[in-house]
Amino acid sequence: MMVVTGFQALVLATILAVASAEKWAVLVAGSNTFSNYRHQADVCHAYHVLIEHGFQPEHIIVMMYDDIANNKENPTPGVIINHPNGPNVYDGVKIDYRQTDVSPENFLNIIEGNAAAMKGVGTGRVLQSTAEDHVFINFVDHGGPQVIAFPQELLNSSRLHQAFTTMHAKKMYKQMMFYLESCESGSMFQNDLVGSLNIFATTAADATQSSFACYFDQALNTYLGDLYSVNWMQNSDSANLHTETVEEQYKLVALKTNVSKVCKFGKEAISKEVLASFQAGPNNTTRKHQARAPSPRDLIDSRDVDEDLLRRKLQSTSPGAARDSHAAALATHLALKARVKRTVTSVVNLTVVDPTQRELHLTRTVAASTPAARQCVEATMAALHTNCLNLGQNSWAFKWTRPLVSLCESGVASSAILASINTC
Repeated sequence: MMVVTGFQALVLATILAVASAEKWAVLVAGSNTFSNYRHQADVCHAYHVLIEHGFQPEHIIVMMYDDIANNKENPTPGVIINHPNGPNVYDGVKIDYRQTDVSPENFLNIIEGNAAAMKGVGTGRVLQSTAEDHVFINFVDHGGPQVIAFPQELLNSSRLHQAFTTMHAKKMYKQMMFYLESCESGSMFQNDLVGSLNIFATTAADATQSSFACYFDQALNTYLGDLYSVNWMQNSDSANLHTETVEEQYKLVALKTNVSKVCKFGKEAISKEVLASFQAGPNNTTRKHQARAPSPRDLIDSRDVDEDLLRRKLQSTSPGAARDSHAAALATHLALKARVKRTVTSVVNLTVVDPTQRELHLTRTVAASTPAARQCVEATMAALHTNCLNLGQNSWAFKWTRPLVSLCESGVASSAILASINTC
């Protein structure tokens, strides 16, 4: 007769408890264009992490632009990889929302379970989770102070938290976990994610830092992954999700993501749950993506990627029409960066009289720490996006928003800042 130890009994009880709750996931890559290859690669990999740990496909909702796998710049059509010589993570991914369906409004309708609003859009699928279920949201894209980006629009922290409140009021989950990959991702949850909502979130960076891309691929001339994302997924690929806890994964990812500060927010008790509570389902499947990947390399600030790729194209192209085209693209990019810098400097000069204080705002890095400052930042990001340039398509420009955050944090009236933001 087999004797079951106390530890084995505990593990068995944990597995049974985890299996009793339905699991739902929403995976979003908020960007488009080949230079942002890594975001869709991350989301495709995340899909396989879930599937290969038994997640039900009908409980996974995927939103991604889907312009990478068959892009004219992709020398291997139909293939997306997340690390050098890696498997095709695009294979088998069921995408619900593509192209212009990738928007803040649709994302919010999906997580709020608003099926009527999504009728006729993509597959129309939305979260159908209940008060007993666990929900996992993984969002990968660019971001800035108090905002995350979509191809044409921004989603601010206030609206995201309104959605969380709606989900909680509608009893759409028992516990929810949110993994966010973007620059300044900590600003989306800092001071806002209250424990009573039963949500636990981790982010690729704090409220003032960039996140980092990794794995430059010479043949593709792009970066294959994002450091925080590949770190959690490579861990989940190989870990026993029924014994490893959310907290253990957080600590491991924080240790390996050593160029930005990985942060955690929300209901701390959820971090004691095993990862299977959010990343595994009831099905037994063959796990084919768990082969050891090389350690992340070629690390680069996400906001420097666009310029880096333009310079690499220029350097690798022989003299001729193609090289001239790359040179023109780089010149246009640098000119736009200079215009954004001039615009932000002008806003500081128009709203601050003291030269010493002007210099302080232009050089310091701070996060908005009060409700009034955060509202000011959200309004300022919206104005810059509307009046100056599409921040989702020009994510490098978020780097120049830090002086504007400094103005908001110091108490400069948002009306004065907004009045100073004109076209770049």
